[in-house]
Amino acid sequence: MTEPTIRTEADAVHEQSLLGVQPVKLTPGHVYAVRTKDGFKTIDLNQPDVLKAAGWERLNPQSSFAFHSINSFTAYVAQIFDYDPDDKGVYKPRRTRALCIADETAKTIRLIFDAQPNEWGTVYADLKLLGSPEAKRWLEASGKYLAQQDFAEFCELNLETFSSPDSATILEIAQTFQAKSTVDFSSAVRLSSGAIKLKRDEKIEATAGERADIAIPDMLTVAMPLFKYGKAYAVKARLRYRIVDGAVKLSVLLVDPEMAIEHAFKEVIDEVSTLLGMPVFYGKV
Repeated sequence: MTEPTIRTEADAVHEQSLLGVQPVKLTPGHVYAVRTKDGFKTIDLNQPDVLKAAGWERLNPQSSFAFHSINSFTAYVAQIFDYDPDDKGVYKPRRTRALCIADETAKTIRLIFDAQPNEWGTVYADLKLLGSPEAKRWLEASGKYLAQQDFAEFCELNLETFSSPDSATILEIAQTFQAKSTVDFSSAVRLSSGAIKLKRDEKIEATAGERADIAIPDMLTVAMPLFKYGKAYAVKARLRYRIVDGAVKLSVLLVDPEMAIEHAFKEVIDEVSTLLGMPVFYGKV
């Protein structure tokens, strides 16, 4: 049987002296070390349960914001990046305590920065890029063959996005496109069975314009914003047509639209980096 520890007056005075030690500040405004009879204990003032137990609330709770245009995003960040004092009263720009990450998959740029030393919070500001209505229409129609009337209506709806040839030429091509197919048979070959094999040569003659004097281009250039509120971006496209049951069907196929979107996002990242005056890292948000 273990005998109970006999407390002396000196021991009690020693314990009271230890308990009277002032808390030691480990991380200014955040983490403290407090002496107890069982040793040192750390208290993290960032933890909601600690704040609640002390009857405190966050001065500025953790928050996040999302913007859909570069101008709105950078204007908000400029306000956050005003000079403010640190725990020693020295003014420092808050951007030195910030991190900017670009997520290519989500097409999002996130700025993460700490709040003031006594606010116990972190703020996220996101630039979430949305696809533009023009890009959505083109991506949905890319590679689909449409009847001439439907194709003409599509061109008219997206007239402002045609760059080369110009919109007037494209609309006239769509409205007056004519194509006819001729078949020539040549190169008769007598096989060992006595059958004759013919080589079939099919030629499609295509014209456009009231006087059939407009050259039909093989390649087009479409200029449209790939992201909402963004600037126009040039995307190459191929004009295709075919004859089905005597009727002409036309299609425009975008060339590597995914690569164009990636390149446009890279341009946004470079612009944001320049406007914020800080590097933007590629990663996951």
